[in-house]
Amino acid sequence: MHNIDSQLLSHIRPSSRCAPAVTVSAVTLYTATLHDCVLFDAHGFFDWAFGLLELLALCCTVPVAACLFAMVWREQSLRLDICVVFTAPLYVLLFITGETYSSWALALCGLAASYWLIKYKLTYEHCN
Repeated sequence: MHNIDSQLLSHIRPSSRCAPAVTVSAVTLYTATLHDCVLFDAHGFFDWAFGLLELLALCCTVPVAACLFAMVWREQSLRLDICVVFTAPLYVLLFITGETYSSWALALCGLAASYWLIKYKLTYEHCN
């Protein structure tokens, strides 16, 4: 594989070559969902309520994105494992309340990333 940007991509381990694409994709989806939130262009009570729920779900799913970025860039956990477990279902709320393709795509990608993190990457310590 020939990398043109030798300063950035040559320092990335072979196991995390997907890190730039994952980061840019997630940041783009978060930005587009925030930009297109119906709360900022509400025409009634239901638009306002659904927009508020969409914005709340979007803000509460940031720990999943932070753990995903840390895992794909450095293969390290941010000790937010329990946050990922409890905030992952909020992507379902984002899918239901979202009214744009960007929010639906973010919700589906977020659910997939949450499943991948929970199933394969995060470690859980049991308290006795």
